[in-house]
Amino acid sequence: MRRAVLALPLILVLVTLSAAVRALPAAPTLSLPKPQTIANAPYPGAYVGRDYRVVDPTIYPAVGGQTTFTWADLEPQQGSYRWDLIDHFLQGEILQAGKRAAFAITTYNGRVQGGLQVPQWVYDPALGGDPQAIITCGSVQIPRYWNSHYQAMYDSFIIALGARYNGDPRVSWVQIGSGLYGETQPVDDQDDACVRAALAADTGSNDTLVLSSQWVATVNTITDFYVSAFPSTTLFLQFAPTFLTPCERKEVTDYAASRGVGLFHAGLLANFNNAVFPPGGGAGCG
Repeated sequence: MRRAVLALPLILVLVTLSAAVRALPAAPTLSLPKPQTIANAPYPGAYVGRDYRVVDPTIYPAVGGQTTFTWADLEPQQGSYRWDLIDHFLQGEILQAGKRAAFAITTYNGRVQGGLQVPQWVYDPALGGDPQAIITCGSVQIPRYWNSHYQAMYDSFIIALGARYNGDPRVSWVQIGSGLYGETQPVDDQDDACVRAALAADTGSNDTLVLSSQWVATVNTITDFYVSAFPSTTLFLQFAPTFLTPCERKEVTDYAASRGVGLFHAGLLANFNNAVFPPGGGAGCG
């Protein structure tokens, strides 16, 4: 009898709790915002860099793969293009692995990765080229990125590249090829003095700020080439390194952003070599 008496309060408590729960107002329905997307960038996510082997996404869950092509490989003769090299990569990503694809262009790969990647016909007089399109630093040949002939020939190539791949549904994005490895410095650090001397001779000034401004203008001109050729494809400026002053990074990224170009930092770090400026410009960059 005592056991039944003890159970009665417990039953009353449970009934009371049940009634209280039924009396609570219904939980409000949450209306979550839809994920934001970037115009012309429908496939955000992780991409495999230098995806030469076309990594299986069932093993490594990447959205797509990326690789780099050189101007020399893609246009071995003026006006004759090897689009099959890019097409082979794109089809490999789409058909074999079900991934999206992205690619970069480079015209100079430094002392240890193949050096000059400008087609010979651009600078060889025997092939109708202009030798002033190239700087010779000892045994190394380097693009004279600001040279009018170099820029005219490079622009023609980019126009043809865009005519082929702008808006191609297989291509998620394209990395702009500005300088060394496509990034925003012209050469390896050990060749800075040689390239600076060539730029000073062509500019008529040895003032660091004047030369830096000329380099920024060169990078921005190349950015314009790509923006004009790829109006319907996401572009990225590879902005991590600088040439003569840290402020170059701020100037080229401000300009790229104003043209709708994304920013690509080929690294994973908090701050390196003034990679981050505080609010207000910082480091005297205005």
